[in-house]
Amino acid sequence: MHERRFHSGFSLFGVLMYAALAICAADSEVSGKRPRSFVNLSCNPYAYWDADLRARVASNCTGAEELDRIARQFADVHHLGFDFGSSKGRVLVLRSTNYLACLWYAPAKGKPALLCMFDFDRRIVSHRIGIATRSGTELPTIALGVEAVRVESGVVGAATNLISPDSLLSLVKDLVSELNADVDFSRQQTGIAVEANHRFLDVFTDFGNYRSDIRCQVDLNGQVTVTSVSPEMGSKGLGVTTDGKLVRIKEQQP
Repeated sequence: MHERRFHSGFSLFGVLMYAALAICAADSEVSGKRPRSFVNLSCNPYAYWDADLRARVASNCTGAEELDRIARQFADVHHLGFDFGSSKGRVLVLRSTNYLACLWYAPAKGKPALLCMFDFDRRIVSHRIGIATRSGTELPTIALGVEAVRVESGVVGAATNLISPDSLLSLVKDLVSELNADVDFSRQQTGIAVEANHRFLDVFTDFGNYRSDIRCQVDLNGQVTVTSVSPEMGSKGLGVTTDGKLVRIKEQQP
């Protein structure tokens, strides 16, 4: 199978991810904490009111918090009578592009569960209510590349080996650790863009400077292609081969 590569220039989605990194930087100044990872889902363009900018802006990506707000509003408007309790929705991104994502709520095993399916306009086009065979806490908050979903269990089959933001954090950390690069992993932050075709994840990692130090393309089978490293990573002796491998490069002689 031909392995697709990103262009050397940045896509619109890449620009949005950098903007998200900047927003996270601003948030960290207030909270004193850096988010470890975040996920943007590619959707059809939509406009929304930004209270901070006091303006209407356009976006072509959305996130878990927005989908959660839409799901709860949907349940209220349609009088579903579903008790969310203190449960947090699990975002399930299918390999198929029929849906933007699915959101699954299961407050407890043996209690009602709710599964909502979103189209690329962020609308709920289907929903199901059933009895949960496991608690939502048994799944990652965000699971990427899911084969199939079911209202009773969230995902079909075992809940192990799912691709999650945490697993991608570890993946990048392992790549860098193997090369003994001098980076501060306590400041590692990873942004993940799920493109509309759901075939690849665009993964941006920085190590404390709020820019992309390492950019990777990860397919839903976990295959990694490194597409670029920052000059700072280059100064630490890291480079990228033509076939997308992160390697240690020889230091230039003066």
